[in-house]
Amino acid sequence: MAILTVLVSLYALSAVIYRTVLGGMTINRLAILGWNSINIAILVLLVVRQFKAGRQAWVESLRSVFGLAANAYVVWTVFLIVAVPLLFR
Repeated sequence: MAILTVLVSLYALSAVIYRTVLGGMTINRLAILGWNSINIAILVLLVVRQFKAGRQAWVESLRSVFGLAANAYVVWTVFLIVAVPLLFR
């Protein structure tokens, strides 16, 4: 399921990048580019760790990835709160 989600997310990310190239950067596009990139990275990391951990340790690998994900989302949110007013005056 995660692999299929990565493929769909890559397609969605490519659509946002295409619109950004044609129409320029907006606040919404900036936010979506970051969130999609984080989602893709998390899902890829999840798949890699699931294959490495095997069936015995899948819960621990899942928890560690979700811990990293929570940190990534907090960092991106803080970045948006700080950077958007500076970039889009």
